[in-house]
Amino acid sequence: MEIHKENHAREAALKEIVIKKLNYTLVTIQDELVQQNHEGECGIARRRPKRIIGGQDAAIGEWPWMAVLYHTRNRVHFCGGALISTNWVVTAATCINVSRVNESTLTVYLGKHDLDIVKSGINVDEIIVHPDYNLAFDADIALIRLTEHVVFTEKIKPVCLPSVEKAEQLLQPNTYGTVLGWGDTGEQRQFDTRNILQE
Repeated sequence: MEIHKENHAREAALKEIVIKKLNYTLVTIQDELVQQNHEGECGIARRRPKRIIGGQDAAIGEWPWMAVLYHTRNRVHFCGGALISTNWVVTAATCINVSRVNESTLTVYLGKHDLDIVKSGINVDEIIVHPDYNLAFDADIALIRLTEHVVFTEKIKPVCLPSVEKAEQLLQPNTYGTVLGWGDTGEQRQFDTRNILQE
């Protein structure tokens, strides 16, 4: 019984440390992005006036924060993410869990538009999965720290993290956003797979 209590206490303490680290990292990144936003360096998509429901090829550099996650052992692009600072990418914890990647088997590509065009990727220093993540998609968030700081260009820029108030506004019913990514364009793999970034 005592061993069980000790293990439970250790797990609770570890969970609290991970949550604090996750929150601290996001706050630090948010502070950095506030400064960048004043300089016009984050969150600016080069939008085209016409939108097509059901998806279309994105223009090159239109979404400069999009990241591609690549499993080096399985040699497959398996998920997307968003660059949120010079060396942090946010993605879904599901991507990390299902793919079973770790720091040595994950490479991140930035500024990528066509998956068929070979570019050099960036190695990963650390992966932080929210400790409350579960298969019901609660707390479905993970942070990836890159081994190097990227230089922002027209094709590589971070997305802006919203304030709490803005995030609550954006998450209200009947608020629309744009879905981005590569891969299947429909449910249950019944549609074509796209290697060009879709919006």
